[in-house]
Amino acid sequence: MKGICNYNYNFKTSTFDMGANGKMRLSSVLKHQEQAGEIHLSEDFGYDYNTIRKNGVVFVLINTSVKIHRMPRMAENISMKTWNKELKGLKFFRGYNWYSKDGELLIESISAFVLVSANEHKIVKPVALGFELPEETDRETSLQNPSKTHIPQEMDLIGEKRVSFSMLDINNHLNNALYADLLVDFITMEQALNLKQITLDYVKEAVFEDTIKIYSKTIDNVIYLKGEVNGEICFRASITI
Repeated sequence: MKGICNYNYNFKTSTFDMGANGKMRLSSVLKHQEQAGEIHLSEDFGYDYNTIRKNGVVFVLINTSVKIHRMPRMAENISMKTWNKELKGLKFFRGYNWYSKDGELLIESISAFVLVSANEHKIVKPVALGFELPEETDRETSLQNPSKTHIPQEMDLIGEKRVSFSMLDINNHLNNALYADLLVDFITMEQALNLKQITLDYVKEAVFEDTIKIYSKTIDNVIYLKGEVNGEICFRASITI
């Protein structure tokens, strides 16, 4: 299978990307990263979502880490460089570096994916993908590969969120990017506008009409959050402000 390791995804920010104070929403960051990865696989390898699913597997996002130097603004031309970073064990790591038209580094991010069987939704070995992805392990980034987010043992219940129909993705689960909206809804506006880094673990899918109980604890400049559905962890996160 031929293909290149990295891909340039260029776009101009739109009104629907923007949140308060004309800064890009964190959920829009995750949406564009998802789009860039899908286009890379489709254009350079000929494998889009439907083609991969026909092989009986799908990619599932399990961890993501985002470091924000500056959030993109309205009508800003963005160049995102995304690449297949490496395969370690069962995890596929993908990197993303965002740049302004002047070359300013705006965002650094790394996400971890696993392959799961499309029907049974069980983790399968990378060979089930049907082709090998080239790796670029030496591209410079200040982030480490995301792994399990360690949260405090004791956390305070601060609210809850019901999963509505509009929040569902193509697999009828709470959309990955919308976890970011959920997180910022449970911190202050000032904190949300001044995010420096976030890590997010997708532990168990939330589905339609699930009620997610949100727990939080702040230690120094880090806000820890977790969501639980019926007593089971749905997500873990840390937000550096």
